[in-house]
Amino acid sequence: MFPRSSLRTAFMLMILLIPAVLAYSGSMRGVFVLDDAEIYMNENIRLEKISWDGIARATGGWHVSNRPLVYLSFAFNYYFGRLNTFGYHLFNLMVHLGCGIIIFFLFRATLRLAREGPGDGGRDDMVALAAAAVWLVHPLNIQAVTYIVQRMAAMAAFFYLAAMLCYVRGRMYAGARQRLLFGLTALFAVMAMLCKENAATLPLALFVYEWIFFRKGRGEWLRRSLPWLAAGAGVVIALAFVYTGFHPVSYILSGYASRPFTLGERLLTEARVLVFYLSLFLWPDPSRFSLEHDFPVSRSLVAPPTTVAAVLLLAAALAAALRWRRRYPVYAFAVIWFLLTHLVESSVVGLTLVFEHRNYLPLVFLCLAVAEGACAALPRKARVPAAAVLVALLAVLTFQRNQVWTDRVSLLRDAAVKAPANARVHVNLAQALMLAGKDPGEARAHCLAALKLDPREASALNNLGILAYGAGEVRAALEYFKKAVEIEPRATVFRMQLAKTLLRLGRYRAAEREFQKILALAPDNSEARAGLRYIAALNQRRGGFSLRNDSPGR
Repeated sequence: MFPRSSLRTAFMLMILLIPAVLAYSGSMRGVFVLDDAEIYMNENIRLEKISWDGIARATGGWHVSNRPLVYLSFAFNYYFGRLNTFGYHLFNLMVHLGCGIIIFFLFRATLRLAREGPGDGGRDDMVALAAAAVWLVHPLNIQAVTYIVQRMAAMAAFFYLAAMLCYVRGRMYAGARQRLLFGLTALFAVMAMLCKENAATLPLALFVYEWIFFRKGRGEWLRRSLPWLAAGAGVVIALAFVYTGFHPVSYILSGYASRPFTLGERLLTEARVLVFYLSLFLWPDPSRFSLEHDFPVSRSLVAPPTTVAAVLLLAAALAAALRWRRRYPVYAFAVIWFLLTHLVESSVVGLTLVFEHRNYLPLVFLCLAVAEGACAALPRKARVPAAAVLVALLAVLTFQRNQVWTDRVSLLRDAAVKAPANARVHVNLAQALMLAGKDPGEARAHCLAALKLDPREASALNNLGILAYGAGEVRAALEYFKKAVEIEPRATVFRMQLAKTLLRLGRYRAAEREFQKILALAPDNSEARAGLRYIAALNQRRGGFSLRNDSPGR
């Protein structure tokens, strides 16, 4: 017979997982979208048989040196189901459910540490269960679960949270059990860092957790532990050097070459972005969620005026957390955790300004803080019904939002409606329409809309070239492809379109030069090699005339 406590825990886990399974049940038939090209166009993850060579190729190709475990998971997905998206979605959901289980146990341990004295175990379990359930079904997490490639965020969070839980449990034991748990902490930390770069903040998160919950936020302990804090910061800096190829400054600055904002402007804007994320968490209206967002750049503290308001709000929240860390440890840690886990993606690195999946890890302790506050504010008899209604409502919202993700065109049309001033949205929608064989006129209209917003949107020019080529307007297509290559000379996809069009027009020498440039950028490009072989064979048959002639041809 199982102990009563084990049966009770199993029952709570069942209650925890069922709403999440139902909320994501409709997402299993979702298609590959956008950055999922890193899966379906990545030959390195096409594991035909399990071998060391295949595993090495999956973990070392397609710019994946910093995220090998994620690409290994893609390779095994391919091995078992090829490009059937069901298996990829199922894996993502299993990771998400696993995160929910870890979070429940982490929350339960945290609440007991936050109490003075024995506390109320039943109350703590209820709060932990409600908070973990809210996190599991909150619509803000959809992008990290349903967007297949964003398992990078989910897997990193899984191992990050597993390391946190092992550390917390290890601090409660001594001897061999403690050494085992601390060893697992180190193992899971390394695995998290092999999934995504934002896991580098883990040493600092563990330090803050130790200070607030085990050391009860005592200032004298913090002062004595400054060397350890410096060591944790040093680990983060060392990891930054590794992730950036030991050239962090040039790596960071290079990210702004194609961005419509500077490093300083991004830092200012991210204050508003963080407040926007908090608003999505607190008010998860489906109309506010989108694959892409229009987000005006902050040019100064007062342009727009909400910039300084956001900075002051975040600063005030952090100051309050530090000031009342001993009286309200859960709330204090939630604020610090939110800011710390956003540190990599919401600071100096020149990434896109807003993406919802970046909240997957930062959202965790916010859920606990809200659940703890609600439990304290509500009468005892109202707590369970209120939690059940909230979880059910969020699950319904998540289920509804997931329906938009089942079709590439519907997802991008939704984004175009919600972010009409985002050029990339129009480009991506045009590509989706073209792949689906929809009206080419609509695709062309979205390409032109993108160019109106950003005249240097090379992908829009490339799409216009493809549309013109398909309509038989080969010379017009050539001009579009030339402009695209001028803007992004290292984009082999654009050069390939240019080379093929030159070949179609009989401009063999120019086509040959383009194929050679493609191979200089991507030596393993089989299509470029095939193009050169075709030109060589054609030249041999025609006695060299075609290569000497670089006229437009007929």
